Amino acid sequence: MAAAVAIAGIDFAGHRRPRGFFGKLGRVATDHPLGVFGFFVLLGFLFLGLFGPSLVPYDPRALRTGKPLAGLSGAHLFGVNQLGQDVFSRILAGARVSLIIAGSSVLIGSSLGAFMGMLSGYRGGWTDYGLQGSVRRLPLSRTWFSTCC
Repeated sequence: MAAAVAIAGIDFAGHRRPRGFFGKLGRVATDHPLGVFGFFVLLGFLFLGLFGPSLVPYDPRALRTGKPLAGLSGAHLFGVNQLGQDVFSRILAGARVSLIIAGSSVLIGSSLGAFMGMLSGYRGGWTDYGLQGSVRRLPLSRTWFSTCC
């Protein structure tokens, strides 16, 4: 046990040196290993989405880059589809489109949610009750639409 040190009447027994950024980051990493794994998966997806089109071995739209429906090989990592297109190249090219769609949907949803929350908080009363009721009914409308149509 460390001895208590008192300088000018201040007790430093329970005081620890504040952690820096990397110390806090290491603590979070040891406390949440699955979160760190998810973070690296997200970073990999972002990297492939941004730089994937420049990393592809074949043109994603080119036909007959290999024998149609050929299996996995060194030239075609994920094989070839029925049109002779390299599947790996098409996946890397499609990752950018997926990132754009995901980012724009998060931006639109966050903007609408923030606007509705501010409107509901500012106006209060019937506006607040109406917006809460409409948000509570959204899952019901999706269920109803999927069963009817």
